Amino acid sequence: MSPLPNFWQLPKSHLDRASILDLALGQLAYKLASEQNLGTAIESFFPVSWLQREEY
Repeated sequence: MSPLPNFWQLPKSHLDRASILDLALGQLAYKLASEQNLGTAIESFFPVSWLQREEY
């Protein structure tokens, strides 16, 4: 048995709470990164060609 429950098998109330928590954490990460002038992108997510673009 997996130590964590399958996300799709959780009751609807748990899914709503998880979604709200995800949004709150995302907003917090964005706010903190903005305050420190940091990006929030995960480099391994983007194709190499995007990372090699020149900034204008």
